[in-house]
Amino acid sequence: MGIEDMANRKKSKKPSARDWTALRQSSTRKPGTRVAWWRRIKLRFHTMAVWSATTCGLGFIVLSVSYFTSNPLDVNLAGPSGHVSKIEFQTNGSLSHEWLIDYLQIPENTRLMELDLLELKNKIETVAQVKSVNLQRRHPDVLRIIFTEHVPILKIFIADSEQGKKRLLVSDTGEVFEGLGHPEPIVNELPVLFGGRLLKGPNGFHPLEVVSKIKPLLDAACSYNPKILRDWSRIRFDILQEGSELDGLIRVRTSQAREVIFSTEMDFYEQLKRLDYVIDYSIRAGWTNIALVDLPGQKSATVRVNTLENATPNQPLLF
Repeated sequence: MGIEDMANRKKSKKPSARDWTALRQSSTRKPGTRVAWWRRIKLRFHTMAVWSATTCGLGFIVLSVSYFTSNPLDVNLAGPSGHVSKIEFQTNGSLSHEWLIDYLQIPENTRLMELDLLELKNKIETVAQVKSVNLQRRHPDVLRIIFTEHVPILKIFIADSEQGKKRLLVSDTGEVFEGLGHPEPIVNELPVLFGGRLLKGPNGFHPLEVVSKIKPLLDAACSYNPKILRDWSRIRFDILQEGSELDGLIRVRTSQAREVIFSTEMDFYEQLKRLDYVIDYSIRAGWTNIALVDLPGQKSATVRVNTLENATPNQPLLF
């Protein structure tokens, strides 16, 4: 056999039927395990389920919006509401629960959710004695009202066509109010304020601006000796210079002296110390009628006594 014959035999050689390379690959599926096959099946079902749920959900929303737009319903988001059966009331002042019920005049058989809380709040705040108010619904049938009232520190008297003279109370912010329910013993101990311009407002009176000049003295006196205010029966603020409300004199009448003068330009504690010394000295000296104690001196207080054995009447004394 020649070389040419051997080459032709190599070209025409085919694999035998027993050779594994002669097997026909008829399957197109990718090789894999049974576990991998189940994972692919589950993933396809999950994708189809999410797509179906999303499509159904969007369709339901569209149909619901369309239905409720054409068929609106009244929905009570606050829960069941009954007729108002109780009004809970809390305050830091003297207004009573009976006064509140009478003032509000809420009609019988009114449901809790029918109440206009803003309207009730505005009505209550027209009362000058009330500083602030908070209203709350407590389902199913309770209305809760919390007051903060102005605390009086002074009182004034004004002319009144019916009573001749009417007493009003003044808070530490200058608010003027009638003082409903305040005990008489406490009101009687409040000093009477003189001076200041009292102007009518839409719901009573405008605040008295002069109180801002007097309050620091009252605070200092209360801190120095709380009992000292019980001896003060009247207070007046006088402006030193017309057109200037910064400088002024505060004139106080006490049980020991007809007039005690404080200056807003000097430390009130220092002036109270001088007054304390003068009053203590007058008690030991037996003075019963002090006409004037002028505290704002540079280094001393000037005192005038109406009756003094060893001095001319009304002769000034220095302390």
